[in-house]
Amino acid sequence: MLLPYLTSMVNASLREGRLPQSQKHAVVTPLLKKAGLNADELKNYRPDVHVEAGREGCAGASSPAPGSAWIDASVAVCV
Repeated sequence: MLLPYLTSMVNASLREGRLPQSQKHAVVTPLLKKAGLNADELKNYRPDVHVEAGREGCAGASSPAPGSAWIDASVAVCV
C-alpha cells in the first residue's frame, strides 16, 4: 500500500536531484567509539544517525531522545 508512494517519492528525488524538505531530518546521538575512551574528549565520539521517515505521524517522536538532537540536513554539513 505504501510502495507506490515510496517509489514515486524516490524516483522524483533521483530525477530532480533533491530531497523534499520534510525528509531532511535525522536524530543524531553521540556514541563513544570504544569502551574505555575518555568521555570528556569529543574526538572519542562518533555520530549515530537515525533518519526519521514520517516522524510527524509517530507518537512520541516530537522530540529527540535524551542526549540526541534533531538535525536539519538542509543546513547540516558532514565531514
